[in-house]
Amino acid sequence: MLPKGEEFGEGVRFRERKMRYVNSFRLLSNRDGIAIPMEFAGEPFKCFVTKEALEDQTKMSVTNLEQYQTAASQILPLILNAAENYCKASGVEDEIVIDSARLTAAGH
Repeated sequence: MLPKGEEFGEGVRFRERKMRYVNSFRLLSNRDGIAIPMEFAGEPFKCFVTKEALEDQTKMSVTNLEQYQTAASQILPLILNAAENYCKASGVEDEIVIDSARLTAAGH
């Protein structure tokens, strides 16, 4: 329980959401993975999730955009958590890479 303050009464408060994503996945043909536009605390960036990470977490084989989208959608909360952890620890960069190790760490 949080104590009563000037603006709010006594009770539980939800934390402010800092992570947002755009429901627009892009398969990058020159790289093995999918890019998801995101924003952390108002700063836009591209979250690149590797093919290996998607396949490891979903146990699916991904080869085309539809399969990448399905796999990413299945583990989207995990991807968002990994991206948020990255941004909190390292700051926002133009592009961040989420690999299998980052997804595994975000799930614990």
